[in-house]
Amino acid sequence: MSNQINNSTKNKKNSYITRNKIASLTNTTVQALRYYEKKNLMSPEYIADNGYHYYSEEILSKVNLIVRLKSLGLDIEKIKCFFSLGSTESSYSLLVKCREDKERELLKIQKQLKKINRFLKNID
Repeated sequence: MSNQINNSTKNKKNSYITRNKIASLTNTTVQALRYYEKKNLMSPEYIADNGYHYYSEEILSKVNLIVRLKSLGLDIEKIKCFFSLGSTESSYSLLVKCREDKERELLKIQKQLKKINRFLKNID
């Protein structure tokens, strides 16, 4: 009987991947993956007796998308929203809004740079 349980656990381990493997395959850190899990962006398929978290291989595309969205400047809450929207049209609208926010930020920074440059000219 215990042999069946051990074989079942061994088979599970072979068909799932660990956080360490996900981190190396997605160029992120285990700490980031723990954070994503804490924020309910991902969850393990099962947790072994030793505490290791095992995930299906489908999680790789989701983690890659999370990393990409973060690189675009989306915070975790917006990323959660992105995944909860469900439709391409809604996701598109969210990204357009994020782009508009970044454009406003850029304009603000450009204005600040002009002020700094004027101030520097007055110092000379």
